[in-house]
Amino acid sequence: MLDISGAGDGVFALNHGLLDPEEARDVIEGLVAAARQWQPPELDGSPTDEQFVELFGDFMSPAMVKALWDFRKYVHRHPEVAENERNTTRLVFAVLRAVGLKPRYVLGDERIGVICDIDPEQSPKYHGEQLADSGKRLVLRTELDALPYQDETTTDYRSVLEEAVHACGHDVHLTIMLAGTLFLNLLNMAGILRRRVRFLGQHGEETAVGAELAILAGAIDLVSHVVALHCESERTAGQIGLLAGEITSSCDFIDLEVSGPGGHTGHPDLTVNTVKVADEAALKLAEAAFQLVEGRYEPLVFGTAHGGTTRNAIPKLVVKTGTLRLRTEQEWLQASAVLEQVRQQLADKYPQATVVLTIKPVVSPTVNHESTVRLVKKFAAVAGFETGDAEQSGGGEDLCHYLREVPGALIRLGVLPPDMAEWPPLHDSKFDVIKTVFEEIVPKGAGLVSAVAVLG
Repeated sequence: MLDISGAGDGVFALNHGLLDPEEARDVIEGLVAAARQWQPPELDGSPTDEQFVELFGDFMSPAMVKALWDFRKYVHRHPEVAENERNTTRLVFAVLRAVGLKPRYVLGDERIGVICDIDPEQSPKYHGEQLADSGKRLVLRTELDALPYQDETTTDYRSVLEEAVHACGHDVHLTIMLAGTLFLNLLNMAGILRRRVRFLGQHGEETAVGAELAILAGAIDLVSHVVALHCESERTAGQIGLLAGEITSSCDFIDLEVSGPGGHTGHPDLTVNTVKVADEAALKLAEAAFQLVEGRYEPLVFGTAHGGTTRNAIPKLVVKTGTLRLRTEQEWLQASAVLEQVRQQLADKYPQATVVLTIKPVVSPTVNHESTVRLVKKFAAVAGFETGDAEQSGGGEDLCHYLREVPGALIRLGVLPPDMAEWPPLHDSKFDVIKTVFEEIVPKGAGLVSAVAVLG
């Protein structure tokens, strides 16, 4: 029986917090057993591209693919929304510890998030060979969290919770990066790895708090590159999309509040019509943002409007909330001043009203570094991927925080089944990565990030 209890504190024991402990034990034992079935051969120096393909092909046995599928099913069945990923953290910890690695928490007090290093110096077969990138680490970053709504798929591994679902593919990203980590650990024990590698299981991506907390925990100290990937419904499985420069947009939360004395709808002349002012403010703010981006897209969109309780009374407070999404760093930095000017104009026009505009920055545009994109593109074919150009999305990504500090890249990972013309988009409650697609993209994805680590 596999012992995953850790350092005797019981926190990783399956009867101390892991959901569905019998299934969890089977998942962990299956992964570890599949990994232990393969031992890398002795090599004189670093492998060639051809040797790498052979090594990874031997590692990615049918037993390993099945074990990875079982792991993904467990994570998908037991999703955890952002900032609550304790079970997922325990599961990943258990796997990493069982193969001899020494993971640590991103947040020690909360026991959330995973950082785990693979160091050639710790290999029994390391004899002082020079390390790549002057000893700096390659970070394989993945997310742990799910989305807070219902899973509307009908699979046998659909979420057991009514208000949590992996509808963004984070469970697949996690499986890919964990598979790559298991492979690289075996290469390291055989003395083949010449690069320091860090697995980073980040919590709180959907609430955009995890990256900054991981940085504070030292996740990108002495790092050469950060590599991440994200599912893309519009791209066929077996293809990846790459783009140097901005690949996601910024996202700021916008709150507009208009308050006044209130009054009767039959006598608007005796008060200030807060509904009218809020509507005009929302329109003018959106127009100003549209002009800022020279009409290329619609960056400011309001999603909620609240105010009043009856049709014949002008409310004292009207609140509208939305998001501001900008595609360049320059636009993002200019936006606050532009919108504040509009707010002041409205305040001057309606002195009886108080117009408050709150802009909460969440994420800046994610900017892929050309050096990392080149590195990924160089080894895409080695992993079996076709490579195409990616387009910048309007979504936000807290990967931006890492890439403002160190080079890195977000890779678009196609998940569209080859025989389908379309697929549910990300964040759709029916989004899923089906088994046939999973069995193609997970080995290739793990092979890609491993090739960057080994051959780059």
